[in-house]
Amino acid sequence: VSTQYVDVSAENNFISKFPKYLIEGILFSFLIALLAILTTNNNFLTTLAIFGFGSYKLLPYLQQIFSAYSVIKANVDSVDILLPDLKKPSKPHVLLDIQDLQTLELSNICFSYGDKPLFKNYSCKFERGNIYGIIGESGSGKSTLAKIILGLLQPDNGSITVNSVQKLNSWIDASYVSQNTIFLNESIGKNLLYDYNGTEDENFKIIKLLSSLGLDDLLKNIDYNLNVKISEKGNNVSGGQLQRLSIARAILKNSELLILDEATSALDDTNQLKCMSYLRTIKTNRITIIITHRKETIAYCDHIIEL
Repeated sequence: VSTQYVDVSAENNFISKFPKYLIEGILFSFLIALLAILTTNNNFLTTLAIFGFGSYKLLPYLQQIFSAYSVIKANVDSVDILLPDLKKPSKPHVLLDIQDLQTLELSNICFSYGDKPLFKNYSCKFERGNIYGIIGESGSGKSTLAKIILGLLQPDNGSITVNSVQKLNSWIDASYVSQNTIFLNESIGKNLLYDYNGTEDENFKIIKLLSSLGLDDLLKNIDYNLNVKISEKGNNVSGGQLQRLSIARAILKNSELLILDEATSALDDTNQLKCMSYLRTIKTNRITIIITHRKETIAYCDHIIEL
C-alpha cells in the first residue's frame, strides 16, 4: 500500500508540473519560428515581444491553476469515500453536569478501528483522589482509551458511568494535555487563562504554579512578566517548557478529571520529578490519568493499568 501511495503521489506531482515545461517549449518554439519568418516587420516584432513577455508573466498563474486542478482531481476519490460519513446525522452531545466527580467506570467496552478490534469487553474503574498510570506497547490503545473516556470516541458496545450514572452521548468537563502542545501568538498569561486580566492575584497564582513545575528559569528570563508573548507554535520557548506550560494551563482550568497523554515526554528527570511531585499534592480533588512509557512517571502513580 505504501509503495502504491508513493507511486500515485509521484505521478500526480509529475502531471501537475509537466504542463509548465510543455507550454514553455511550445510557446517559445512558436515565437522563435515567427521571429525567423517575420524579422523584416518591425511593428510585428514589437507586438510579438509584448505578447511573448505577457505570456511569460501569465505562465506561473496558469501553472498554479492547473496544479490546483490536478490536486482536486487526485483527491476526488477521497472526498467520495468521506462524503457519506459526513452526511450521516450525528448524535447530539451535551456537557455532563458533574459537580463532584467521585468515580468513572468503563464496563465491557468494545471498540474497533474498522475490522481491527482494539478493546473487547474491557473494564476499568477510576476513583477520585488517585493517580492512574496507563502503560502499554505502541498501538495498544492508550490514547484511544483516553478519547473514549472524554467522549471523543464512542465505544461499539459497553457502558461508561460517572458517579454510577451512565454517560450517554455526553462529554465530561476535563483537562486533557497531549504530547503536541498548541499555543496562540499571545502573552503567556492569556495562553494559560482564557480570561486573563493581569491582576496581581492572577499573576501570583500563575507564577507560583509555574515555579512549582520547575519553570523558574523561564520566569527569570521574562523577568516574571506574564505579558511576554509566546511566538506562533512556541518557537521562542523550549519543548520541555511548552509541555510544562500546557500542564499548568490544564491545572489552572481546575477540572476534576485531568488526563496527561505523554505530556512529560520532553522533560529531563529533574523536571519530571518536580511535575509529578506537584501533581501528587493536588490529586485529592480530582481523578488524574497519566499515559506514559517512562518508568520514572509510573513510580508516582497510585495504580497502574497495563493495556
